[in-house]
Amino acid sequence: MKYLNSGLTASICLVLFACSAAADMAWSWSDSSYLRKREYIVNKYKGLKPVIFSMWTQGVVTRIDTTEKVIALTLDACGGKRGSGYDRELVEFLRNSNVPATLFLCGLWIDANPELTKKLTADPLFEIENHGLRHRPASVKGAVVFGKRGTADPGKAFDEIVLNSKKIFSLTGIMTKYFRPGTAYFDDVAVLICYEAGHLPVNFSIISGDASGFSAERIKRRIIKGAKNGAIIIGHINHPGSGLFPALKKAVPELRGKGYRFVKLEEFHGSLKCLRQSILYKPGNILRDRKRRCKTGRLYPYTVYKSRQPHVPFIAYNKVPELFARALELGPYSAIACRHVAHIT
Repeated sequence: MKYLNSGLTASICLVLFACSAAADMAWSWSDSSYLRKREYIVNKYKGLKPVIFSMWTQGVVTRIDTTEKVIALTLDACGGKRGSGYDRELVEFLRNSNVPATLFLCGLWIDANPELTKKLTADPLFEIENHGLRHRPASVKGAVVFGKRGTADPGKAFDEIVLNSKKIFSLTGIMTKYFRPGTAYFDDVAVLICYEAGHLPVNFSIISGDASGFSAERIKRRIIKGAKNGAIIIGHINHPGSGLFPALKKAVPELRGKGYRFVKLEEFHGSLKCLRQSILYKPGNILRDRKRRCKTGRLYPYTVYKSRQPHVPFIAYNKVPELFARALELGPYSAIACRHVAHIT
């Protein structure tokens, strides 16, 4: 089994995107063209074994590389039985406040809200991008995170991107160029496939926490604390009643008072910054050992490790179930080397 050389991933991705985007942006969407490309992807990547599955995988955009005081607000619309709602208050606030946003739409949400999709597309304040056909994590081995199984192989990873792009194009005439998978998790092989599909993999530098049910005040604090030149925020428009709308109602004027302005990703397309090295903890490089009491009252030990990115500590648990990681409110985590790793923001 071949392994991906992670040291080369970012440079390979940049070259792939430059070469493939032009061709795929002119995608004919014919069955024969799609099937030829899919067969090519399957044959090229079927022998590669991923070495990381994370939100912070090498080659994924997490910020805008700029000295300008700009922030990109990105909002996901996920879809599904409990995820096809529409936060009308939030969207109307953005319109009334003239706050542009990049909307990542999933095929499930589009199917439930076709007319809304058309209306959002027609609004020049919003940029429409790709959140996957079935809201699957981007994987070539069916990796599981938060109880959701990722795409099972290179062909399905390709389908998740391309078929949703086709759906959006058929409905709106918009050709997407950025992709964020369900859960925002990529393995390193899926990142390469994303570039081959003519899309730049895009995540974020600020997790609002609206999907975790955080209060408006807590979401506002996270946004204000994380605000830096070129920051990218993730939130959702499919959770009406969440704390995001009241949080932004307070955060937007405060950030504008500090000189920040909000932009769409496409305005800084040439400055989108990819991670050149996956964020992984270094075993043995321990900052501290601690214990934390979860909501059930039980104490669970954890270890904080230094990461390869400054100011991004990780907590590693030995075989602690997802339930407890969530109970500890330590945010998203990924399974690496049979350990659960929580990202602290």
